[in-house]
Amino acid sequence: MVMVADAEGRQLLCELVELLPLEGRDYGLLTPVDMPVCLFRVLDTDADAEEEPELIEEPEQYPAVLDAAEQALQAEGMVLIRSAVTLTVSSDDPEDEEAAGPEGMQPDQAEAADHDDAFDNDFDGDEEEVYEHLVSFVCETVPFALYCPLDPLFLVASLGHNGGLAQLVEGAELERLQPLVQQELDERENGLILDD
Repeated sequence: MVMVADAEGRQLLCELVELLPLEGRDYGLLTPVDMPVCLFRVLDTDADAEEEPELIEEPEQYPAVLDAAEQALQAEGMVLIRSAVTLTVSSDDPEDEEAAGPEGMQPDQAEAADHDDAFDNDFDGDEEEVYEHLVSFVCETVPFALYCPLDPLFLVASLGHNGGLAQLVEGAELERLQPLVQQELDERENGLILDD
């Protein structure tokens, strides 16, 4: 496990997927231990409506909404964690966490999830992201929902800092390193194919 900190000091517990030596330093390709979630404003509560929910890109700016989300999750036996990079959700029962599946959802939750509640959202004209509904709630008469992205979340962090914290790579540095990370991963994948 690796604890990652962002520029504002917020932390996120992650698993190390790949160790990446780049430019004489050690970086890690990481994925969150707990289930990442995204906050959405529900624009139309009509079940037959085609309008998709609206992503709240900076949920930390709406503390009252996050308080309401926490209450809704607690009713389902889950805990909202206001961590670096993304909101995450974990079970408040340690035994449930041990039984959690690869997506962070409990097996019974994964089976019970209604795929009609999943939707695609193309925010920037890039690849569409697919989300699945986790919980709905209301804050000051406005409906909101938490959705789980179905694609895994990968982060890049610089390792070996004082105190054992990894430092999240963000902004311009991330843009600069992304091609190097991709090249390293491609070379490893090709090596595995050749070894087979």
